[in-house]
Amino acid sequence: MIYITGDMHGNIEQAKKVFNKINCKPENTLIVLGDFGGNYYLNKKDDTFKKVINDYGMQIFVIRGNHDANPIKVKGIAYTEKYGDKGYIEPKFSNIFYAKNGNEYNIEGNNFLVLGGAYSVDKWYRLNNKFIWFSDEQMTEEEKVEFWSKGILQTQTILSHTCPYSNIPKHLFLANINQSTVDTSMEMFLSEVKCKIKYDNWFFGHYHANEEVEQNMYMLYDGVIHYKPKGKLKIY
Repeated sequence: MIYITGDMHGNIEQAKKVFNKINCKPENTLIVLGDFGGNYYLNKKDDTFKKVINDYGMQIFVIRGNHDANPIKVKGIAYTEKYGDKGYIEPKFSNIFYAKNGNEYNIEGNNFLVLGGAYSVDKWYRLNNKFIWFSDEQMTEEEKVEFWSKGILQTQTILSHTCPYSNIPKHLFLANINQSTVDTSMEMFLSEVKCKIKYDNWFFGHYHANEEVEQNMYMLYDGVIHYKPKGKLKIY
């Protein structure tokens, strides 16, 4: 079985609520759509959260969000193949797999195209207050060029952290953010993906809400979807 959920931000209590909704068998997989929070501080503070998640015993497939450090910055992490393509596994938390942007993975016979990353709308607040901000939080132009060079024209499911520009949930905008300062280049890139690549389902997080934004496109936060490749899906 495959389950999909949204941002956890390293919050153990929120994670527990998600796990209480699903069947945590070792052969099952939970996809987290970015801002997992396991690689945020890049020190032992992260380990408590990752141990709790890892100890549930099921497979955790993580998309990178704007509040997740690049896995290559994690000490001792291994670049390895799983689900038919390369990604990252930290040996002491071996149930957690960090997907690489631009790769297509096969989970239980289903293809998932991963395009993580987003812009932090609170970037300047974070910088001014010396909070953590990752300068490589979005896909780089080099990564986008590399992705397009693969010539992918069709996939079953697209997994991203943010969404195509036309699907931005403006009703969820934070009132204190000047939207003219927000970098939407990732959303514009995903709009191009939406136009050029045929897909059956699309899932994204980032906006802290649970909605079906259009047919076969779902935004998730603390909700869970039991994935199936065809048919109407329900958010729990």
